[in-house]
Amino acid sequence: DTMVPFGDVYNYEAEALGQTMIYGENSMPTIDFRDPLIKKPSDLAHIKIPDWRTTKRIPYILEVMRLSKERGVSDQGIFCAPFSLAVGIRSYPLLVHDMKKDPKFAHELFTFLVDEVLSSYLRVVNQETGLFIILGADAWSSYPNVTPDLMEEFVVPYSERLRNNLAPTGVYA
Repeated sequence: DTMVPFGDVYNYEAEALGQTMIYGENSMPTIDFRDPLIKKPSDLAHIKIPDWRTTKRIPYILEVMRLSKERGVSDQGIFCAPFSLAVGIRSYPLLVHDMKKDPKFAHELFTFLVDEVLSSYLRVVNQETGLFIILGADAWSSYPNVTPDLMEEFVVPYSERLRNNLAPTGVYA
């Protein structure tokens, strides 16, 4: 068991990429699934990797993770895992449609999220916080949201790919 004082980790990266958010007066920010960042497959080409040290609320979550480690609260960071991040910027209905009807695009999306987005972000998390164990929160990749076949094709391989991308830096994701 570990204390994890990070709040809702399912939207920091999505917001930094440009995903529309809903900010309520008495609630934490949440993704506006009515307005996905990737409305159509061609939108993927327009997403740019942000400056992870300065964009949106990323500096806040980096500081929370750094202080948690420094003060002995937690020696682990946290991030939004590939599948849940894909849901965050594409929406669950559109992502499931892609996986069933356009798997080539779905694989392209996951490859981009793992190789470009999350690998670069987690390197910055490590550099800014000194954390080497960073856990991927992935509530969307569970039954009944994802069938065992979809899990084997779209969740497990990309989680392993991310772990392998970061292994040379000593970061375990």
